[in-house]
Amino acid sequence: MTDRIFILLTMAIRTTVAIGTLIILARTLGVADYGFFATVVSYCTIAAVISDFGFPMSALREVGAEPGKAGEVMASCMQAKCMLAICITVCALLLLASTDTRWDERPYVIFIFLAVMLNSFGDLTLITFRASGHFRREASIVTWTSLVHFGLLAAAGYLANDISYVSSAYFMSRLIYAVTSVIALRRITGANPFAWNGFGHVFGRVRDSLPFAVDSALTNVFAQLDVIIVSRVLGFEAAGVYQAGARVVQGIVPFTVALAGVHIPKLARLAKTEEPVLPRHRIQVIGEFLVVGLVLGLVLILLGPIFTKVFLGPSFSEVDALWIGFAVFTTIRFLATSLGVQLVAAGQSYMRAVAIIASGATTVALYVYILPWAGVRAVPWIAAIGMAVMVATYGASLLRFIRKNRRFSAERRTREP
Repeated sequence: MTDRIFILLTMAIRTTVAIGTLIILARTLGVADYGFFATVVSYCTIAAVISDFGFPMSALREVGAEPGKAGEVMASCMQAKCMLAICITVCALLLLASTDTRWDERPYVIFIFLAVMLNSFGDLTLITFRASGHFRREASIVTWTSLVHFGLLAAAGYLANDISYVSSAYFMSRLIYAVTSVIALRRITGANPFAWNGFGHVFGRVRDSLPFAVDSALTNVFAQLDVIIVSRVLGFEAAGVYQAGARVVQGIVPFTVALAGVHIPKLARLAKTEEPVLPRHRIQVIGEFLVVGLVLGLVLILLGPIFTKVFLGPSFSEVDALWIGFAVFTTIRFLATSLGVQLVAAGQSYMRAVAIIASGATTVALYVYILPWAGVRAVPWIAAIGMAVMVATYGASLLRFIRKNRRFSAERRTREP
């Protein structure tokens, strides 16, 4: 029970700070500039996800199953991620140079890119704390670095009221977060995560993480496409309106990551020891996710309009039409995650990939055909439909896996003397 309390505390702090920074950025930058900022962050997040290459999920599963290997696992993950991050950064700079982005905009685009990349390093590092049960330390790090993040962005927003200062503050706060997380990692594992162990060690990690990389890339790339497509089809103002509400939902989504961080190591340990994952375990996972999703969805419906009026202001009044759709999407997403974590713990990431492709393809197709005439109000409902496709595919895959395991167990028992 204590682990859940600290995990929920950590996520509550992240959510509060995320919503606080949303309010600051939306009020100080305005609808169009905030939409531009959110679009750039979405592009940069896709780059960071590629550099992750599934390492967070792979590390969570391996460290959860064998906590004594935390130092070795994280060293290989961090070194592989560094190599990928360097390659992606070079490609991103070349791509930026080839675009028609104004020269005065390029410096803060670079700052945002580096900030998002550093944030992904910090998040990867904290996986070790969660998988090995150091929930109190994780909560401590997240608390004070989140307060620094909020303070720097608040100062940049209200004192300078300029996107270049905001992007610089964003970079500084994420640098502090990444450095703090790495120092703490060295203390709990007693190993230097950047001590070079040779290309064989790194390539082995990349090979082992490939199934999780496909899963992670598909999940997160499709998750960022909404802002990018809205900005392309409807413009930066519509993207600003949508992202003002979606950012609140994104602040809620880490609760799914938190619950996954509790359940995946336990389910992975059961699989490692060949103990059966009983129906009550599966029902508990689904029940916890679904209850949290329903509660948070209800909160969005009841408090969303108040949030718009009090914090965002009249320029964001169109957000009110989106809250019910966001609530439905949130509930369905939690249900989908409850099924997905069971597939990950069982090592069935390719099954998840099929579900994510089906969901993402449905969502993107509906965006392209519906948004031009339905407008920004349709976005959360389209996302909810895509998530429902994911639930159906996850469910079918999980049932197929359970039945296959039962047959295998029955055959093994009949062969035993």
